[in-house]
Amino acid sequence: MNSANSERAISIIIPSRARPKQLQTALDSVLAQSNSELLDVIVVLDGVHESAKAAYNTIINEYENEVRFITLPYRLAGHGPSFARNEGILHAKGRYVGFLDDDDEWTDQHHLERFFKLTADERVDLYFTHQKAVRPDGEIESKEIWLEGLIDKYKECEKKYSSCRIDVDTLLSTYGFSHLNCTLVSKELIQEVGLFDESIRYEEDRHIYFILLERAKYIWFSDRIIGNHYIPIRDSASTRLSKVNRIQSQITAASNLFDRLQNEKLLERVREILQYSFEELSEIFLRENSLDKAYLYRVYAAGCRATLKNLYKIIELRLKILFKSKT
Repeated sequence: MNSANSERAISIIIPSRARPKQLQTALDSVLAQSNSELLDVIVVLDGVHESAKAAYNTIINEYENEVRFITLPYRLAGHGPSFARNEGILHAKGRYVGFLDDDDEWTDQHHLERFFKLTADERVDLYFTHQKAVRPDGEIESKEIWLEGLIDKYKECEKKYSSCRIDVDTLLSTYGFSHLNCTLVSKELIQEVGLFDESIRYEEDRHIYFILLERAKYIWFSDRIIGNHYIPIRDSASTRLSKVNRIQSQITAASNLFDRLQNEKLLERVREILQYSFEELSEIFLRENSLDKAYLYRVYAAGCRATLKNLYKIIELRLKILFKSKT
């Protein structure tokens, strides 16, 4: 990428740690973009273990003329995806920044070409698009995960390069958020909000989504499907304990937003996320007959939003605790 192109270029950041085979597929999908000469592709190797070094060195040798590699020192649990992406942003040369997970891929070779054309004509702070969620059995996930709820709403809008201006209220009309694979952001904006919070290791994409929405003025949405997100095979990490840990991480990330956000509509959505997370934990502990914990998390859920269902559940759990104490 020469200096003449840098003003309109986009830096694509791919963190990777233990998936060299998948990384090569992700890289090929980025370099297959129709105007790849405008791309600044950065791979951040987050502390590669000795057992994977040979495979990663092969990739570095193969792609060194097209891709910049940043190698972080080895740590047992890695530095985390937020730290790795921040490192990439700090080295980014482009005016815009995009992201791709190392185990996913872009399938639309004209994805970034449309974006470049849009930025040549319009002011763009944030740009969202869409992807497929592919289950381990190869089937496409049918339930809404990200911004699927907007696709039908925007079929009739007056599009520019397959994109429409969109506001925060419309984005909040769907419960999802934009996956980072489908997010392009001006480097100026993401630096203005202080980059990714490096204390957030899980759902950092939803965390930065809300922070960016509060500051962005020019937001665009495209209903094009630009890639595949491969849902990982669940192994021991999907045990009951890890599920509780994941929900608690969601709660930590959402709670952090109360110190960052001022927009009341965004804060209301965060309250909904917290409510749902507390309700999930309450149900997990109820199934295990841990009534005190089930009651505690149901009270927390009611503290977010005092629905009739939560108030009823609190009374029901309290009666069960009292009954248990007398038997």
